[in-house]
Amino acid sequence: MTKKQFKEHWQPYFASFNDAELYAISVWVHQCKAKNHWNQYVGKVWDAYSAQFDKQTEDVAEEVQLPEGQSVH
Repeated sequence: MTKKQFKEHWQPYFASFNDAELYAISVWVHQCKAKNHWNQYVGKVWDAYSAQFDKQTEDVAEEVQLPEGQSVH
């Protein structure tokens, strides 16, 4: 994911937080990194996100599949 894609995807989400909430998120991230817990938490979240994305991609691919015996020109 490029920085541009990341920003397009997540900016609307983070824009919904007020300054105090954003500060709390920032402190939590820094504390997780300082205690070496960051990869553990982010890894679990990223795995769940990737699994959901893969499932959606599979569902779309199944909807688009051609019936057997039909060729693509």
